[in-house]
Amino acid sequence: MAIARSRGRLKGRAPKLTTRQQAELVRMYATGNYTIAELMEVFSVTEAEHVDLLQAAGFADVRITRTHAAGGGLHSAIVQARKA
Repeated sequence: MAIARSRGRLKGRAPKLTTRQQAELVRMYATGNYTIAELMEVFSVTEAEHVDLLQAAGFADVRITRTHAAGGGLHSAIVQARKA
């Protein structure tokens, strides 16, 4: 692996969302008009991936609190974060 890494061939797993999709998810989150369940469904990301994307976009202290089942295995949730 060290040899592959030194040759630039070992880059790890590709991101699930494109840079453009990541920016759109963050923009939609910042409007406050979308629930986490909606964003997770639209972008097909897990709760952990959602937190990682928000942190990568400069949000800090990201916390997700599930409130109730929204159907289809999804939950409505409250997302708390602050722009760092």
